[in-house]
This record gives sequence, structure tokens and C-alpha cells, in this order.
Amino acid sequence: MRSAPPTTTDPNPDTWSARLPIDPGVLSRRLDDEVVLVHLDEGRIFTLSDSAGRFWELCESGLTLGEARNRVSSEFEVTDDNLEAEIRQLLAMLRRERLIREPT
Repeated sequence: MRSAPPTTTDPNPDTWSARLPIDPGVLSRRLDDEVVLVHLDEGRIFTLSDSAGRFWELCESGLTLGEARNRVSSEFEVTDDNLEAEIRQLLAMLRRERLIREPT
């Protein structure tokens, strides 16, 4: 029996096998080339660019950070180093804005 991958909010994940712990009070919706995040508990709205939004959608669907990174890499023209730097920045922002939770 396989256990579920861990979750992480670390903006510099040592492992890409973790899942993103999305706060249950956050709803998302794709609108054209952006993903809109609504934090219901805080009454705030955020927008993610096409590639960041795609990463969010893939993580929201249950993929690990590494699986989502690989899919975004194959769907967008971006170098691995640039993509990983962008993901680290995205994770830091999501954590700062409390859109993702601390792992339990």
C-alpha cells in the first residue's frame, strides 16, 4: 500500500513529490488566460498568469509539485531553471497570502 505524498508550503521544496496544501476556503476559476483565486474567508481575490494558473490547476487536480512542474514545462516554452524559480516565487506568494496551508 502506497502512502499519499506529503504536502508542502516551502517555497524552496527539497522534494518535488509533495502535494500543494490548498486552503479549503480558496476557490479557483479559469477566465480566459488567467486563473482567479477567491479567498472566501479573507474576502480577497487574486489572479494568476496563464502558466502559474496552469500550475495551480494541476496541483489542485492532485498532481504533486514535480508532476505539475513537468506538465507545465511540456506545455509552455520555458527553461527548467526559470520555471523552478517561478514556481518558488509562486509558492512564496501563495504562502504569504494564506492561499495554501501549513502541512498537517
